[in-house]
This record gives sequence, C-alpha cells and structure tokens, in this order.
Amino acid sequence: MAELLAVPLKKSSDVDIVKPFKNLIQTTYNNSTGNDEIMEAIGELSRMRVNAIWKVFEKNSLDGLYSYYDQLASLESKIPPQEVQIPFKWKDAFDKGSIFGGRMSLSE
Repeated sequence: MAELLAVPLKKSSDVDIVKPFKNLIQTTYNNSTGNDEIMEAIGELSRMRVNAIWKVFEKNSLDGLYSYYDQLASLESKIPPQEVQIPFKWKDAFDKGSIFGGRMSLSE
C-alpha cells in the first residue's frame, strides 16, 4: 500500500508593499498628477495580496489568487523586480535543523 508524505504548507507573513511602490513612484515620477489614483491602485494591490495569502482555503479564493497573479505579471512587465526593494522573511525548509522544520530565518 502506498504511503503519503505530509509536507506542511509554508506560512506567509505581512509584508508592506505600499511603501516601496510609493517610494519608487515618487523618485521616478516627480509630477503630482494622478498621485491619488496611483496610491489607490497601490492600496488595491496590497488588498489583493492580503486576500490571496490569508483567504487560501475559502471557497472563492482561487479567483482572488488569479487576479493578484495577473496584476503581478502585468506589473513585472512595466517595472523590473530589481527596482522595487520589498523585504520579506522566509524560513529555509531544508536547513540542517530538521527535515521540513527549518529554523533558519532569512530576509531578502
């Protein structure tokens, strides 16, 4: 009989994406035309991220995840990822501590 290996899901944490995008836009585009619209769009992207991450197991979560992914893919074609410095924390699942129980925490 086949046995299944259970691997725990990676846990996400809160990441502020509003401030890095706001800083990038303010340093790149100095004009104040449309700043309210841009800030509203960045806020909406942040809300989409929160919904995509924290509502994973809800019934309609796949639509939110697809919408967030579409926005990221569209944004990546307009702004190179290396220009936006968004720090996030992650734990290495395969460190020497134990199998699938990574204790080493890194920030990128």
